[in-house]
Amino acid sequence: MNAQANKLSAVADNIANASTNGYKRGSTEFSSLVLPSTSGNYNSGSVLTQVRHNIGAQGGLTSTSSTTDLALDGNGFFVVQDASGMPYLTRAGSFVPDKNGDLLNVAGFTLMGYPYPFTGAGNGFDGMVPITLGQSSFPAEPTTNGTFTVNLPANAPDVGQAIVNVPPSENSPYSAWNRKLTTASQNSAGEFVTTETYFTKIADNRWEVTIVETDGAPSTGFPYDLTSGNVELRSVQLDFDPVTGDLIGSKPIVGFDPNDPFLVDLSGFTQAIAGGSTPAAKINTNLSTLVPILDTAAGELPASANSAASVPTERMSLRGYAGFPSNVGLDVYYTRTGPDTWEVAVYNAADATSAGAGAPFPYSSAPLGQTTLQFDLATGTLISGGSLNVTLPGGENWPIDFSDSMSLADSSVMDNEGVFAALNLPATDPVIKPSVLGNTPADNMANSAYSHKTSLIAYDDQGRAVTLDVYFTKGADFNWEVAVFNRDDASPSGGFPYGAPGSAPLATSLMRFDPSNGKLLEGGTLEIAIPSGQTMALDLTASTQLAGDYQISAAELNGQAPSATVDTVIGEDGIVYDRSAKGDMLARYQLAIANVASPDKMTVISGNVFSPSAESGDVTLGTAASNGNGKIRTGALENSNVDIAQELTDMIEAQRSYTANSKVFQTGSELMDVLVNLKR
Repeated sequence: MNAQANKLSAVADNIANASTNGYKRGSTEFSSLVLPSTSGNYNSGSVLTQVRHNIGAQGGLTSTSSTTDLALDGNGFFVVQDASGMPYLTRAGSFVPDKNGDLLNVAGFTLMGYPYPFTGAGNGFDGMVPITLGQSSFPAEPTTNGTFTVNLPANAPDVGQAIVNVPPSENSPYSAWNRKLTTASQNSAGEFVTTETYFTKIADNRWEVTIVETDGAPSTGFPYDLTSGNVELRSVQLDFDPVTGDLIGSKPIVGFDPNDPFLVDLSGFTQAIAGGSTPAAKINTNLSTLVPILDTAAGELPASANSAASVPTERMSLRGYAGFPSNVGLDVYYTRTGPDTWEVAVYNAADATSAGAGAPFPYSSAPLGQTTLQFDLATGTLISGGSLNVTLPGGENWPIDFSDSMSLADSSVMDNEGVFAALNLPATDPVIKPSVLGNTPADNMANSAYSHKTSLIAYDDQGRAVTLDVYFTKGADFNWEVAVFNRDDASPSGGFPYGAPGSAPLATSLMRFDPSNGKLLEGGTLEIAIPSGQTMALDLTASTQLAGDYQISAAELNGQAPSATVDTVIGEDGIVYDRSAKGDMLARYQLAIANVASPDKMTVISGNVFSPSAESGDVTLGTAASNGNGKIRTGALENSNVDIAQELTDMIEAQRSYTANSKVFQTGSELMDVLVNLKR
């Protein structure tokens, strides 16, 4: 009867805790107690009971609305400790923060874990700390990058009239450049070859060099007639190291005709920095032996004589490059003075005679430099005089190297004829950006016209919000201009002009789309200088121009204002994050997940916690969702593993067994009464 009473007690506990989260069902196991008996006598024994809890069996999971309710879906146990610091294991995950932010379950046990990242021991509780919520503060973070993806409607009407400030390589009437160098060569027959070189700064530390070669008189400029047969256009990009000013990448050499060995070598270029290279040139040319020698007997004089009677054989003019402090033009004259000698004389073009029979001679000043080139008549190679140092009017030096020039009847045998240029491009020149022609936002004038507008929130170094007004303006030929302004600079009525009329936006770019598929080809990155903040790289590369409405599909910028923790997020891997008002998350803790070899052998303690025992095995510690441990489900609780139907069945069985055993006692009492009556 006592054994069945124990079973009924276990059933009663199970039914009472059927709704207790994390409760593990107890069951009563029976074993017989047999006393020694002889062959003629039977010694009645008894029955032993042992209560066993089914700790290793998982209960069902129920969703809740609390983010600090936790359930383990799979193997393992949460680690908690009592007020004295004694650690225990539990599956009861109904945790709430106390006044200090520590997570406690309904029985008062504190949830434990490791400071993130996890560095705890695998078989002990050392290093664990209480999981405390809301302790993080998020400092101000300036905005440095962002993504903005938009569809710009293909059927929107054009606002601008044309696309201007395009690089010379596009050969447009609206081409623009920073610097220009014109080289005009005239031989003894009066034939011209003009080379116009355009230097365009298209980005920081990046220049486009476009060279136009024209046979005959100079062209009228952009757009060049490239179908005429006597005009060739070539372009190359030069990238410079922002620290040293040196060229980056392969050696840039420009050729015009595979059948013509004339080359332009730009490998000597640098971008002006402190200690940058000295402007220089190397001219590789053939001075033909077929031209007549200067006839001094007839009164002809070389160019160095600076006389109306000077009769140079060939002339080369260098015009327009503003890289020199004095910004001069140079006239270079070649005069054949003997069978194997040529005189080279260089004048300041500004000193030439403007009219007269001998024009441009005489010049109003002496040559800036001169040398005599002597060649080997047999091979045509230069023997001496190949270096000329030209002293400019401002006192600067410009060395010219003729060492690879030749004197042959046929120039086709030269494989390196051309010009080697070494110039120091000014790093301070402004970047030339294509834009839409018209009263557009990039002009920042009153009544600027645009197609669409939106706003983005960025943050400066102090975490203050900066509202950026972003304007999109439809141009011609699948081009859109984007311009960004600081809203704080808007006019009192709102909008244009931002600040002083005509002042530059924070950033502009021309977005060019592929007409075949609407994808962006160019202009996908904006470098925006946030006022009192950092330069933000805004990525627009996923934007499109398709039929349909103006639609923003992504607008994400980093950075934030100073913020305290607004809530806590616990991942299925047990990492505990504090989350700011902006949504940024900071990993604070790693929940510890414990396991033992035989969970059902642990000791049950009040409060739905368990203590490892010698029979359960040592505790091993790890993290959720790894090494066979279950995943953590937030906003969920584990139910008890009690089956009410089974408990009612067990209760009826115990009750019947109890009643049957009572009959044994009743029968024994009656037998005792018979024995007593026999004595009487």
